[in-house]
Amino acid sequence: MKKNLLLIIAVILVNLTACKNEEKMSQNSHFINDAIVTDVIKSLKDSLGESSSFRIERGVQQVADLWRESDGSADEFAEFCKTYFVADEAQLNVLFQTLERNFEIISGYYHKMDVDLKAPLQLEGPDITPMDMMFGSYNASAHLGDDFYANKIAFVMAWKFLKNTSYLFKSSGTTFTFFPFSKIVFEIG
Repeated sequence: MKKNLLLIIAVILVNLTACKNEEKMSQNSHFINDAIVTDVIKSLKDSLGESSSFRIERGVQQVADLWRESDGSADEFAEFCKTYFVADEAQLNVLFQTLERNFEIISGYYHKMDVDLKAPLQLEGPDITPMDMMFGSYNASAHLGDDFYANKIAFVMAWKFLKNTSYLFKSSGTTFTFFPFSKIVFEIG
């Protein structure tokens, strides 16, 4: 349950900081055309077999939907997909644990910074100064989503954890639906 909650928090963190990427998606949709997507899917299926075909098809399509010209060329897209696809379930679990751990660290430090910067505004003490107000309104994680797209972490998440995936948290009684960095829907079951 704790791990599931941590992943939910991590995805929320990415989601909350990715507003500009949603605008980017609507302005520059479909930089990667269907022919390239089909070629990448065929190449991955040929090299890995049909056992991962569902994840290959959905993952390549999701990354293609998010990929913009500023993220790299069509060849770089194809190379990214071939390099970062994880077929082995054990390796996929290691990736999940790595993402979970790192998002927990990032979220924790951003939360600590936020609490510490707002402390003069929220605790009794000396008079609040204009500088306290400025730092209290600062959001250190404001561009985190942009950074995750720039260094391709957001694409790895989209590639590995498919949108509309509701099976991840069934054991906790929570149905979790993941829409790539644009919105999250929770249904308590």
